[in-house]
Amino acid sequence: MKSVKKNVLSVIVVTFLCSLSFAVFAQKSGNARKLLDRPYFLEHELKSKDSLFATDVVTLKKYITFDSLDVELLKAPVLREILLGEARVGRPATYQTMVAYMDYYRQTVAYREFRENLLLFKRMESVKVNPLNWEKDQILFNRLGFTESDLEDFKSYISAPEHANMNYKQAYIGYMNEIMAL
Repeated sequence: MKSVKKNVLSVIVVTFLCSLSFAVFAQKSGNARKLLDRPYFLEHELKSKDSLFATDVVTLKKYITFDSLDVELLKAPVLREILLGEARVGRPATYQTMVAYMDYYRQTVAYREFRENLLLFKRMESVKVNPLNWEKDQILFNRLGFTESDLEDFKSYISAPEHANMNYKQAYIGYMNEIMAL
């Protein structure tokens, strides 16, 4: 009687393990098939709040680790442009191509510069404008490509009393808006 129970238990355990391994294999092959799909953001002009775009982001996050700076790449127009660029050189427009591109991109100088510039831009949000600190703070704007003339004009802009409570990001946006209005 004990051996029959033991055999039945063994059969149940083996059946369970086989079912489990089949389910895992099916999930992995389903995930592999998903990588060959075309992302929704490629076919549609999606906004970040669209549920189809959210599906794309969830899919990409399964295969790509995004840190607090990398998430800036998770914008539909940015991802769309990356994938269209890859398609122009003959690669299929799939999630898998996007994953491969991100693996490649993270090893480039352009990626390192993207991260440095993003950190710089975030730093601009935390520094309040102060013409007295301009000699030190203008380094931020040198890295953004400001010319000597731009630096002088921007210093004049931040020296105006109405801009005294701004951070550098707000001042930069305001300054650029004024230039565009000319």
